[in-house]
Amino acid sequence: HSTLAAVLLVSSLAANESLDIGNAAAFILGINLGGGFPALIGSLGLPLAARRLPLANLLCRGSLCVAALAALPWITRFFTVEGLAGHMAPLSLHLGLNMLLGLIWLPFVGLAAKLTEAVLGDAATAVDPLAAPRYLSDTATTPATALANATLETGRMSEVLERMFVTALDAMKASSLERLKELKVLDLQLN
Repeated sequence: HSTLAAVLLVSSLAANESLDIGNAAAFILGINLGGGFPALIGSLGLPLAARRLPLANLLCRGSLCVAALAALPWITRFFTVEGLAGHMAPLSLHLGLNMLLGLIWLPFVGLAAKLTEAVLGDAATAVDPLAAPRYLSDTATTPATALANATLETGRMSEVLERMFVTALDAMKASSLERLKELKVLDLQLN
């Protein structure tokens, strides 16, 4: 999902004068904005926490690209005055945008995290009835009660094991490493 191929294509079109500096700059802004969409779309089936980073990336890139689009006449004039023509203008703009993106947004990482939480919201943390032993009790007064509780707890453990198998199969079908990470939590519950 690299934007490099598209940037190099625009750069080569600017080098043979098929694109003027203004149009090449507009393409570079669009490429940098669009570069955040594949990661966001690829994360749609993942848990909420895994979707926050691609969304934050898109929000940060988008804000900078929209601001740069408003400043496009000045950017074009700057490249013309500096003599950056041909392939150097699109490459310099791409490099400059990404450096500026880091300089502007790195101090505001916390703000970007809050923005993504506001957009996506928090996942409702439902209580998982299989998360911890629920039938074992210190208050069992007879061995028969304790054995009955242990039998029920074995049933809970088999449900956790079944959830592990389903999660592993789903992860293999979807080729998702994120789903495989859920197995560690289930293994701790089972233990």
